[in-house]
Amino acid sequence: MIPVTFLLSLRDHDLTILPPVRSALQTLWLLGAIDKNHRLTPLGHQMAIFPVEPHFSRSILASAPSSLSSSTTTQGCTKEVLTIISILSSSSKLFLDNSSQRETVSSARLKFKHHTGDHMTILNAVRAYDEISTHHHRGTASKSERREWCKKHFINERALIEAKKIKEQLIDVCKKLKLDPEVSCGENDELVLNSLGFGLVGNSAFLQQDGSYKQTMGHSVSTRNIISLNCPRSLSSICSDCQNTPRIDDDE
Repeated sequence: MIPVTFLLSLRDHDLTILPPVRSALQTLWLLGAIDKNHRLTPLGHQMAIFPVEPHFSRSILASAPSSLSSSTTTQGCTKEVLTIISILSSSSKLFLDNSSQRETVSSARLKFKHHTGDHMTILNAVRAYDEISTHHHRGTASKSERREWCKKHFINERALIEAKKIKEQLIDVCKKLKLDPEVSCGENDELVLNSLGFGLVGNSAFLQQDGSYKQTMGHSVSTRNIISLNCPRSLSSICSDCQNTPRIDDDE
């Protein structure tokens, strides 16, 4: 990730020889973080405080029912969005693969699968882990039980532990911005997807006649890992490649 301060220090003629910089600035502009003169907007200043990628910080701000999000459409699902982004920001994969136990892995993971895609599948897995941790909070025994649960479901507990630390940092930033990190939408998944969509605007794609999706920025992408926003297929869709999560296909 190119630091925002470096991007903003460049002169216009520098941008012509640095395509990655142009792309980064375009993304920041789409997110509303900078204006046409490459200056940070009020929203951009808020985004820069979070120790995560800009598209993640944009989603966090969009998830909060507060004027600080600088959006006419604010959501109330900060707790859920923080959970998802913490996992995506961790250095380890949440779901573990085992080629020799492919069917077992798929079967164990089906209970977490969400019809909208990887992001909500991540949330379901973390919720299940948290539920186990809460119900078995009995000192040293709970640690062993959590480890066994993760092993049974091919979940990487290291990723969960790292994500917890990341989430704590994000919660601290939210509090500094006077955002309530515990605001939850419950089972209203659409609010979570809409908030994520604010950050994934750079990954928006238009449905093509052949059924594929062409990104508004970049090359064509397949129909895999498409986030459903409950809109007609004739409209644009928001897509994202969650490298942290292997795809759970219907035929597995």
